[in-house]
Amino acid sequence: MIKKTAGLVAALGLLLSACGSSGADPGGGGLGEAIGVHGNWTIDVSNADGSADASYRFENAFIGPEALSEILAVTKWARSWKLSIGGTVALCDSGPVCSLVTLETDGSPGAATITRDPATNEVVIAGSFTPDNSGDVTGVAGGVEVCDLAVPPESFCNIFKSFSNHVFDVADRIPVGAGQFVQVEVRYSFG
Repeated sequence: MIKKTAGLVAALGLLLSACGSSGADPGGGGLGEAIGVHGNWTIDVSNADGSADASYRFENAFIGPEALSEILAVTKWARSWKLSIGGTVALCDSGPVCSLVTLETDGSPGAATITRDPATNEVVIAGSFTPDNSGDVTGVAGGVEVCDLAVPPESFCNIFKSFSNHVFDVADRIPVGAGQFVQVEVRYSFG
């Protein structure tokens, strides 16, 4: 129970410190004011020799109020954070979507990290993968694995809820080749 509580406190600390809230409402709007959550994404594609191929930047709005409210109300706890990358083909041999998680099902560290940028107060989730197959990135999503409070920390819940997503228009899809290196980062800002 101590590990789960510590994980919950750490996740809440990241979210609340990113909001920069002291509980006071300087705008005088009271509790009825909404907190905006935005995802600023960067996808960098490099060739196998390490040379840069392309860099893409885009943003999208928050779509996951249910997960955030469950975590803040302490009815669920955040076990792992996830970046999903979908393509015109299965870019990763592991399935139709390349998934980068902060914590694997066995509890070991995943291919993604979650940190807080102290200079900007953004929550940063980042990870990378090497495509097994060539194709276009058609969309991305950021999410969190939420668990019931009774679920022990060493368990795998497999209930991921999206925080943000972006689907590319056909003309804006991101081409990636087998063997290239793809770095994905989303910076969640609150305000």
